[in-house]
Amino acid sequence: MAPVLELLYNILDDLKQENLKRFRSLLQQDGRIGAGKLENADVTDTVDKMVDSYGPEEAVEITMNILRRINQNQLALDLENKYKEVLNSLEASEKHTRKQEDFWLQELLKTHKKNMKEKVRNTFLMKKRKKRVHLTDAYTDLFITEGDINEVNHEHEILKIDNAFKPQKSQDRPIKCNDVFSLNKKKKKIVLTKGIAGIGKTISVHKFILDWTEGKANQDIDFVFLLPLRKINCIKDREINLHEILQIFNPELQGLETLKRNKIYSYKLALIFDGLDESGLTLDFDSGMVACVEERSSVDQLFSSLVNGTLLPSALVWVTSRPAAANQIPPEYVGLFTEVRGFTDQQKEEYFRKRIKDET
Repeated sequence: MAPVLELLYNILDDLKQENLKRFRSLLQQDGRIGAGKLENADVTDTVDKMVDSYGPEEAVEITMNILRRINQNQLALDLENKYKEVLNSLEASEKHTRKQEDFWLQELLKTHKKNMKEKVRNTFLMKKRKKRVHLTDAYTDLFITEGDINEVNHEHEILKIDNAFKPQKSQDRPIKCNDVFSLNKKKKKIVLTKGIAGIGKTISVHKFILDWTEGKANQDIDFVFLLPLRKINCIKDREINLHEILQIFNPELQGLETLKRNKIYSYKLALIFDGLDESGLTLDFDSGMVACVEERSSVDQLFSSLVNGTLLPSALVWVTSRPAAANQIPPEYVGLFTEVRGFTDQQKEEYFRKRIKDET
């Protein structure tokens, strides 16, 4: 707005006193500037009142029209040409700002993806050789199916362990871990994945993240944050905000100025909470909801607020859990409920062939 104000000041300064008086009189006839407010106004007051009443763009249009009506055609032409120059300058400045912002964001995303890749790529540990194995070299698709969240409250984990080793039902439709968010048609609700201990929930999460970092899937998501609930236990008894939690697990977010920090939360985010059964959280969905990433509260309340959509309602949320703890999340907050069922016979053979290179 400042360049437009300066331009209007300079143009009206070139008017003689009698022409300025006629200008104010014609401006007054429009009626949007209160009667008497322009009677003894100088150039500065006249321009300020115009911009306040009409906004900068319309103030320029009205000024050009009135100048032509009082036969100041050259001044009207000067104003038109100089206003175009101002607009071009502002547009160039905005482009430069956007370019700087895009560069900053791309650098942050590059660092974030690199760090996330390092977290998940070497998942398997060969204990005898003390050598880590790249996730891609050993990963085999697990048998993941869509289930009914309402059944969770009626099952026991021992029964689930028993069922996991029974032949899979032919009518169960397998789901790939990369598709959990795209299959969730209720975008404002979370994805909840259950499975017995050691069945492959964490491996599925890590494969989802690895494929995202390598550009193989879910490229519509800008940031993916992995939050192992077992590690969050050490901070669950203190007041903290969501951004501080994310900083603990993502050092690249530390030290960002407020404007840049807020910018991150306007992008498409996916938050993955792995291992609800290991968290020890006491969840209460009826009170103490948090609506701002900067608002400090207990981890319980922050997690509950993310699950019910009060906090970051546009974010994608995925929670994994053993069956016994999955019933802590009310069914009305779950858009897609999946179950990791382990390997089919064919997947078992594929897995062992990947892990054991020696045919003998």
